[in-house]
Amino acid sequence: VELYPGIDDVERDILFDPQTSGGLLVALPREGLPAFAAHMGGDGCWKSIGEFTAGEKRLVRVSC
Repeated sequence: VELYPGIDDVERDILFDPQTSGGLLVALPREGLPAFAAHMGGDGCWKSIGEFTAGEKRLVRVSC
């Protein structure tokens, strides 16, 4: 794995958190969600957990 220059410790820890190893985070445009959902099927193996928005950079904790 090659990390981009300037990644901080918090971001690196999130990427390699052992509690979620094996999971996969996918970012895609909102308009791509229907096609992605159709491709993944309805068996509950994926969830939409949020969205990227413009504004102040910050880390938000999301509990599922």
